[in-house]
Amino acid sequence: MKNILFVCTGNSPRGIIAENIIKNEYSNMFKAYSAGNNPSGKINEDINKFLEKNKNLIFLIIGLKF
Repeated sequence: MKNILFVCTGNSPRGIIAENIIKNEYSNMFKAYSAGNNPSGKINEDINKFLEKNKNLIFLIIGLKF
């Protein structure tokens, strides 16, 4: 099993979304983690709601901007 680390400035929202996609869809192949070089220490509430609402959603993150 391979490890994947997604790193972005605040670890919210891109890294968290990417980590959750891998955990939900590819957990048999990868262990996913996310981190930030200046993390806020909490998950953005809007992202948390999005992840709860779209647990089964698969989408391509390439080029996604927030």
